Amino acid sequence: MIKILVDMKKNRLVKWITLVNVFLFSIMVYAFGGNNEEKKTISININGSKFVLPIVEKWISEYKKEHSGITFQIENQSNKKVALSIIVSHLEEGELQSQAIVFAGRYALLPITNPKNPLLNNTKKGLNRKEVKTILFEKDILDDEDYNEEKKSKYETNVYSRIDKQGGASTTLANYFDTNLSNIKGKKILGDEIYILNEIKKDSIGFAYNSLNYIYNLQTRDLKPELSLVPLNIKSKQKDVLYFSKIDEVITLLENEEINLVPVESFGFIIEEKNSWEIISFLKWILLNGQKYNNEFGFLKLDDKTFASQKNKVEDNKLLSTLN
Repeated sequence: MIKILVDMKKNRLVKWITLVNVFLFSIMVYAFGGNNEEKKTISININGSKFVLPIVEKWISEYKKEHSGITFQIENQSNKKVALSIIVSHLEEGELQSQAIVFAGRYALLPITNPKNPLLNNTKKGLNRKEVKTILFEKDILDDEDYNEEKKSKYETNVYSRIDKQGGASTTLANYFDTNLSNIKGKKILGDEIYILNEIKKDSIGFAYNSLNYIYNLQTRDLKPELSLVPLNIKSKQKDVLYFSKIDEVITLLENEEINLVPVESFGFIIEEKNSWEIISFLKWILLNGQKYNNEFGFLKLDDKTFASQKNKVEDNKLLSTLN
């Protein structure tokens, strides 16, 4: 009987000591951060590419739910030292190889105008490539067969584009037509691409290309009522989707088919900071978990081939070694 009582007291003592140790350990964990994740701030330069900021902010907010030790800081100055820089325009093959870049999504540019523009009634089949070039670009970059005074008057418009020093959507548009940004004629707008929409609303013959996430209302998923899509000479089935559907059907079409005169370009991040597992972890999360938010915010997911190559890149230790 005495032995049983002694054993019971020993067991109680062991349990009490165990509870005390657990309590002390919990206090230490709480004091030193709780999740064993190092506190770190990742700075991202969004300069020249603000139109992709909404999806980047969504990725950040969702990522932080799982990684509370990481904070993010958005910068808008090109001379600031940052961990990541957004890239939204085409790079030459040599430039791609010399920089550590991870692509995270795609955006599409559609031609828009004011609903009162006579251009909407002046073309039955829709504009072809030569006619769009006539509208967009200065005469000296066009072949003689692409340009004449009759077409110039028939498709009289005021073209709006962005002053694009950092290489944004207007640069992508010029690259799509195999020319330079400086050859886009018309009025140059300083600041974000969304300011172009303000000009189109006021100008009955305004013309511009702009990103899906700006020209559609992301709540109703409809084209904004103060804008009209410019008719393009494309396949009938493509027209049915492009001109009579909500943004979700348009995105599905563009993710699966290449549409003539609709530039689609990848965007992502240039890794500026060296030796950072936290940055690689964030980019890996975007690829594996963040793609599902792209369509909601008016962007396309990566195509299968690009997704596979980017996934291999962030999962391969070689990417981190290139940053040493």
